[in-house]
Amino acid sequence: MNMMNMKWPIGVECELLAPIGLSRLDLANTIASNHAGSVSMFWHPQVEPSLVPGMKVFHNLTPGFRIVSKEGKHLGDCVGDLTITQQLNRTHPSKEGWFRILSDDLRLLHLIARHASTDRTNLPMILQPIADLFGTNLHHLGNVVRVEGAYQHPVALGAGLPGERERVTEVVSGIITTDYEQHLEDLLRPARMLGFTIPLESATHIHFDGSPFENPISFANLAELLNRYRLPLRFLFRTNPNCIRLGTWPEEFLPFLRSDDFSGLTWEEAQIALRDIGLSKFCDCNLRNLVFNTPGKQTIEIRILPGIIESKPILVAAQIIECILQKALSTKRLAPCQTLTEDATSVHTMFSEIEWTVPSTEIVFGHESFESP
Repeated sequence: MNMMNMKWPIGVECELLAPIGLSRLDLANTIASNHAGSVSMFWHPQVEPSLVPGMKVFHNLTPGFRIVSKEGKHLGDCVGDLTITQQLNRTHPSKEGWFRILSDDLRLLHLIARHASTDRTNLPMILQPIADLFGTNLHHLGNVVRVEGAYQHPVALGAGLPGERERVTEVVSGIITTDYEQHLEDLLRPARMLGFTIPLESATHIHFDGSPFENPISFANLAELLNRYRLPLRFLFRTNPNCIRLGTWPEEFLPFLRSDDFSGLTWEEAQIALRDIGLSKFCDCNLRNLVFNTPGKQTIEIRILPGIIESKPILVAAQIIECILQKALSTKRLAPCQTLTEDATSVHTMFSEIEWTVPSTEIVFGHESFESP
């Protein structure tokens, strides 16, 4: 298959699991070594449910690793993912030099990420800059280190990373605009060689440049088509039933896009109005980044691919989605579309409507009788 047909800028996130004894740092070092490059550690933000009464979530910082070529090009990142848990030994002791920082305030977490030390020698050394920032001392509670403000209000907790969480590896590409297959294989081939596998809860996410949809007409068209084709795409891609952070948009989202009130708005006015609807990133097709101008990520994120460790299925899926995006760029407002069903007939209907003509889906996605029209 000729991947040169792909034209849309994309970014890819692949959720993998290191073999016992290895970590995401080992993968980052291997990728960097292949390019005579380097690896630098950074604090990667994540969210997890909280068991503490009155606190819905804990915001986490865990070690992430940025890979840069010898020419200074950003090749990708290896970060953690808190949804990957089932195949980990939770009773395993924390691995030396692997820590996490927790806070109940996202604003504080962003500040901490900028100032916490990335020298992973010991936890007090990591958090001392945060205590200095607030003019307080560190508090040691067993293996936990606590930072408080001047009036004893909590700022952050530091602790060892729970058992085997260093094995969880989300491989995040940089922005890919050319040589798509080569770029992805530079990240995924070393993972296969090191024995990384696809975890039970794994998904693959593809981000598409969303800038062409920063106007009400194309944005509404995009939502209509993604809604119409959501179930056929799930059927085609074989979405992982163990992936928990998927779902539909809020009930009032599409009716608002279809209303006369929405069609008369500027894009800036539309963004403000849509922010009150409650869009979440944890859905099949994440449009929240466009609505909220997420820094560095004005993207359309397709989250329904299963775990994948080879580039070809990812790029076939990306080309199919690209056809949908092109169709949504019509300058005319599309009429409300009926949702198709999750079956082979609907997939063929979708292929015909988006003019998908590359006959490779049977090989890539494992269906017995799938070829494009």
